[in-house]
Amino acid sequence: MNVILIRSDLYETSEYHGKPLWLPASRDEIQDAMDRARIKVGQEYKILECLSSEGGERLHLL
Repeated sequence: MNVILIRSDLYETSEYHGKPLWLPASRDEIQDAMDRARIKVGQEYKILECLSSEGGERLHLL
């Protein structure tokens, strides 16, 4: 499953797209995606589901 991590305060900003993360992911991969999405410890964020591993396209707020 592919998800996108998005900072809550930038969710509606057209220039900000968050960062994708393939699950399952290691702790280091999760931290890297959080860093690239500019999400700091304690900061609110959203997780969007984009594409299942079976290839069915979806866009859901998790």
